[in-house]
Amino acid sequence: MTEDAQRFQEVIKKLHPSHTDNDVFLLVLALVYRDHPNDFDRIDACNTGTKRVYFSTSKEQIEKSGRNTHPQQIPASPYYAFTNENTQRKRSIIDQVLTLFGYSHDARAVVREAFDKIVAARRLVEGLL
Repeated sequence: MTEDAQRFQEVIKKLHPSHTDNDVFLLVLALVYRDHPNDFDRIDACNTGTKRVYFSTSKEQIEKSGRNTHPQQIPASPYYAFTNENTQRKRSIIDQVLTLFGYSHDARAVVREAFDKIVAARRLVEGLL
């Protein structure tokens, strides 16, 4: 396993099972910001191809890009993230971000697995109800 994958795995395994996909989404973004504070603005590349603004230093800019955007601040950063997407879409966005910033396939797999566990847990609960 690569070094970046091990770092993600160490942090993600500390999450409580009650954490949501938003928690994982924002945590991973915070880790990327920690690793790339001077060039994090490259994340703007993930805003293309849609009218939605997924990342911005302005909460208002995200809010103006659509209804029910639910922007939340990325911890320990001046950036906000659009959080009103389903888990699979968040997983896809994070995969784009990690690829953009040059994280390894192993690191991306660790993060995808964290999202997949949330989906599996949600399906299990829904099956019990």
